[in-house]
Amino acid sequence: DRTGSAGYSSGNWYSNFGGTSGATPIVAGHNVLAIEMFTTEVVPGYGLFGQQLRVPGGSAHQNRPHFPTLKALQVANAAQYAFSSGSSDNRREHQGWGFPDLQEMYDNRLKTFIVDETDVVSQGSVTQYGISVTSGQPYLKAVLNWNEPAGNPAASQQLVNNLSLRVTSPSGTVYWGNNGLNSGVWSVAGGSEDTINSIECVFVQNPQAGNWLVEVLATAIVQDNHVETPAVDADYGLVVVGGTGQSGTFAQFSKFGQGCNSSIVLPAPPCAEWNPGGGPLSGQTPTTEWVYRVGSSVPLSVHSFDIYTRSTTGQPQTVNAYLYDGVSPGVVPTAVTTVTIGASPGFYTATFATPVNTTSVFHVGVDTSSGTIERSEIVTGSANVGYERVTPGSAWGVRIVRAGYRINCSPVYQVPAIDNSGTPQLGSTYNLLLSQAPPSVPCVLVSGLSDTIYQGIPLPVTLPGTNGCDLLVAPTALDPTFTSGAGTASRPMVVPNNSSLTGLDVFHQWVVADAAANGLGLITSDGGKATVGL
Repeated sequence: DRTGSAGYSSGNWYSNFGGTSGATPIVAGHNVLAIEMFTTEVVPGYGLFGQQLRVPGGSAHQNRPHFPTLKALQVANAAQYAFSSGSSDNRREHQGWGFPDLQEMYDNRLKTFIVDETDVVSQGSVTQYGISVTSGQPYLKAVLNWNEPAGNPAASQQLVNNLSLRVTSPSGTVYWGNNGLNSGVWSVAGGSEDTINSIECVFVQNPQAGNWLVEVLATAIVQDNHVETPAVDADYGLVVVGGTGQSGTFAQFSKFGQGCNSSIVLPAPPCAEWNPGGGPLSGQTPTTEWVYRVGSSVPLSVHSFDIYTRSTTGQPQTVNAYLYDGVSPGVVPTAVTTVTIGASPGFYTATFATPVNTTSVFHVGVDTSSGTIERSEIVTGSANVGYERVTPGSAWGVRIVRAGYRINCSPVYQVPAIDNSGTPQLGSTYNLLLSQAPPSVPCVLVSGLSDTIYQGIPLPVTLPGTNGCDLLVAPTALDPTFTSGAGTASRPMVVPNNSSLTGLDVFHQWVVADAAANGLGLITSDGGKATVGL
């Protein structure tokens, strides 16, 4: 209520308490209680969230969190508003991070990791933290905030310093700070650095169990915000909720890029089929042209098709086979090949010289004009649509027929794959594994410290004469061996027990001999990134 002569009267009071007038004191009150939680010394020298107190046994004032940390703590535990994609940005879910939730903050106290301006970063540096997430966690939330110098009102962009948040899952999925959070309450994988905001968040729902990597990147330190040192540097507040963490980084192994085709063709089911089990034929031997409808939910690249029929002459016959693309067959076939049809009922294969790219509906058939090739008509099969015409170029008539066919898409080739056994922990050994390679052939494990450049040459680089086999890593070290009879191989990597190696990335890839695959006779696997850690 107002005071003095402007005080309470029948028309001089308020029935609501909203806007910044309400939000400011409400959040301030929540902050007071959050500070009380933060400064509660549960064991000597450590606060409620497991963080080390600046002054063991000291007062709440001495151990209070710095304001960027307090803000990050509130954001990481806030109750988020359901997101609306309305056009106006003047909405609470578009302007803030939710409503403070002290109960959630308290309940998360044993799975909260905090950096309260204890790390100082300089231009270009990266600080890494390992966060261990157990199975069944509803979310993982990481919030980075820093004391941003005042921007120039005349500048087109207000951000002065630029720190960035990057979070990597145990399987290698990368989340950049704020990516996707302008259109929903959960982060979207990928993205790029946020260069606009001085608070960055990564919110992952139902996170994968395992060791997550949280990184703070000092992309641009333009103005000093850590005045305790003479250098131009910066500090920050970081809060991660949903796991237990520590400075440094956990050992990680993730895969990237892709391998290339070997010469081994994999057995693959038909990409479309009708009456694939065959059955007794009806005995119809037309002198007209017949084609049968193929329906697919997506366009296909047709390598060949199998048609169920037989020759009535008692001898194999070679006749033309056709593919007509489109919802109805055209005047002229899209592709023509030949097929040899035997005397017994069965599926006979018509292979095209090059794969035929089709739309989602097309038609296949064989030349029955001689009257000695049975129509693909199965007595007890499922009915489908067919088309018949008397002579080439004449109009097609629609018929219902129980055809039998199998459509075979372009061959699928086996691709060599890299994997690991164990992780690159300090003082341990991890193994680089190869699978899905040709059997009993030479192979080489390639290792290096970069996946972007080698002796001035940008990576990846395509090996000549290989039709797309890429070298993904710097070939600094080569470790030759042979694949087994099952097309597998393994090589050990020893990690010294030297803490200075923590955070080091080592890149690996297999190169395998395959004389029939391409002109160079070499194929490559996908790449693996081993991050040395605890």
